[in-house]
Amino acid sequence: MRQVLGPSGDESQARRLARNSMRNYYKTLADFLRLPRLKVEEVNRLVFFDRWDLFDRALAPGKGVIFATFHMGSWDMGGAFLGLKGYPFSVLADVFQETSLNQKVVKTRREKGIFIIPAGRVPKAAVAALRKNHILGIIVDRPVASGVTVQLFGAPAIVPAGAATLGLRTGACVLPGCLWRNDDGTVTCLVDEPIFPESTGRPKEDVQDLTQRIFTALEAMVRRDPGQWYMFRPMWPGRPC
Repeated sequence: MRQVLGPSGDESQARRLARNSMRNYYKTLADFLRLPRLKVEEVNRLVFFDRWDLFDRALAPGKGVIFATFHMGSWDMGGAFLGLKGYPFSVLADVFQETSLNQKVVKTRREKGIFIIPAGRVPKAAVAALRKNHILGIIVDRPVASGVTVQLFGAPAIVPAGAATLGLRTGACVLPGCLWRNDDGTVTCLVDEPIFPESTGRPKEDVQDLTQRIFTALEAMVRRDPGQWYMFRPMWPGRPC
C-alpha cells in the first residue's frame, strides 16, 4: 500500500488501507458463501451496471471478450450478474487440492452461470470459450518470475502475458474492469473502453503494449480506493517501500 500511495503516502495511511483491504476481502468471501441462497431478484438488487453497450460492442465481432481484472471487489457477484443477464461467462481459476471442496466451489459458481476453466487447461479451453463468443474472465495481477514487465504504481512489476497473448492470438476484445464494492453493500461493475488487439507483426512488442494498456486501465481503478485491492502477494519483490 505504501507503493500504491507513492511518496505522498505515510505509514499510518498505508496501514489503514491494508486493513480495509483485508476487511473487503472477508466481505468477498462472505458473498461467495451466501451465493447459493441468493435469488435472481436479490442479485439484480445488489449489483449495478448500466453500460451494457460496452459489452455488446466488445462482443460484436464474434471473437469473444477477455474481461481482464484485478483481485478487487466481489467477482462472484459480478459473474453471477453477467450470467443471469444472459452473457455466457467463464473464468480461469486455480483448482483446490481438496477434491470435495473444489467440487463445491465449481458447483456454486456454475449454478449462478459462472463456468470455471481450471488453470491447467489453458489455453485450449480458453480459446474454445472465446470461439463461442463468450466472456472469459482473467485475473491478471499475479506476480510471476517470468512474464511481461509493466509499470505499476511507479515501479516495474513482472506479470503474466496470458491475457494479452490470448487476445492477440484470437482477436478477442479486451475489457479491463472490476467489481467495485459500495459502502451500502451493493456492487458496481466498472468497465473501461474496449481494447481491440491489433498485431504489428512484432509479437513481443505487441504483447508488451497490450499488457501495459490493461494494467494502466486497472491501476486507475485501484487509485479510486486502494482498499478495494486484495494484493496479498509480493507485487514488487525486493523493492523497498
